[in-house]
Amino acid sequence: MNATRVCTRTADQRKALFQLPPAPTAPRSARRLVEDVLADWGTPVGMAQSLRLLASELVTNAVAHGDGQVGLALFVTPATDVSPCAVLRMEVADASAEPARQGGLRGDDEHGRGLLLVDALSDQWGQDLFAEGKRVWCEFALAGGPDECALVPERDREAANRKSRS
Repeated sequence: MNATRVCTRTADQRKALFQLPPAPTAPRSARRLVEDVLADWGTPVGMAQSLRLLASELVTNAVAHGDGQVGLALFVTPATDVSPCAVLRMEVADASAEPARQGGLRGDDEHGRGLLLVDALSDQWGQDLFAEGKRVWCEFALAGGPDECALVPERDREAANRKSRS
């Protein structure tokens, strides 16, 4: 596995950063790296499986349609007064400023489904475009702080946000 790894863990935030070569083996490496980090963080199996799949899909897109090294980052940020839920965020970056596009399902076509999976499995996702590339990200709401990793459905997160603004 040819990946550069930087991991930090503080009382209120967890972060893991990786650089992967733009090679056909990068998606497999991404799955393994995400699996290792999330196991270390005590993430529930179901969420970890979804994140492994999404890491593979996003890294595959970056290798197939992007440019240069592929950056992979995982963050857990704590709940705050403004945001009552901790958030686990995954980002995949490459050096192509071409936006990622969501494909459609056309018959037996095996391509174009990656962002459909990201949309279906994450609480929210998006992309940030820069002159030097793009970052595609997805987020999962967590209950409580970064040590308590249970999914909070979107409707419950919205209700909690409304309560905190009242």
